[in-house]
Amino acid sequence: MRHGEGGSVKNPNHPTAAIESLALLTKHQVAAALGVSTRSVDRMSASGELPSPIRIGRRLVRYRSSEIQNFISRSQQENSHHD
Repeated sequence: MRHGEGGSVKNPNHPTAAIESLALLTKHQVAAALGVSTRSVDRMSASGELPSPIRIGRRLVRYRSSEIQNFISRSQQENSHHD
């Protein structure tokens, strides 16, 4: 098991782990998680810096929670190497 954010214990083999990895986030949720504006999320997506969103229909866009979590982890690791 590994420790997740907030001291909670995450078990990747637990049945809900697969469901959590499929969770979808709105652009507003991604912006809040990254501490940026929704416009910045649009720019980061367009430039390829952020993982590609999923299009559901013509207008509905969602981001995979697991991909955003991985992006945040990689960004934190890169920033810690620059300190």
